[in-house]
Amino acid sequence: MGEVRQYPIDYDNVTKGTVIPVEEVERLVDAKAGTEKFALASLGLRQRIEQDLEGLGRPMMVAQRHHAIEMLDDEEAASYGAQLFNRCMRGMMRHHRRNGVAVAIQELSPKSRSEHERNMEINGKTLQGMISSRREAIKALPHKRQTPGLPEPE
Repeated sequence: MGEVRQYPIDYDNVTKGTVIPVEEVERLVDAKAGTEKFALASLGLRQRIEQDLEGLGRPMMVAQRHHAIEMLDDEEAASYGAQLFNRCMRGMMRHHRRNGVAVAIQELSPKSRSEHERNMEINGKTLQGMISSRREAIKALPHKRQTPGLPEPE
């Protein structure tokens, strides 16, 4: 008989910073790295690992880099999470813009047209709120000197 292993991985040994090498990922998804099957199956595996860890009460940011699957440490997770958020926000803006241009509203039935216009308005306001909030949050803070200056007048 073969060795008994927890599927897909042994979560007891997983910590932040753990890397599942490409060879192990290939074995788990039964596909060669670089193929379409590998890409889809490894994405599913990454999502499953993330969900399983969350279910165990040990949430971790899991990423796929150069076909290997990594449980990111706190520094990497902070940076990766911000990049992911910004990428998704740009995608939302792109999809909203396409939805407004790609749909010929004169071709829609009155019910569909009303629904489409309502969705476009809601999505537009949601995006505008995100953009305005972001602008408010990143306003330049006053510069504080690193070197001592003259004492403040009394």
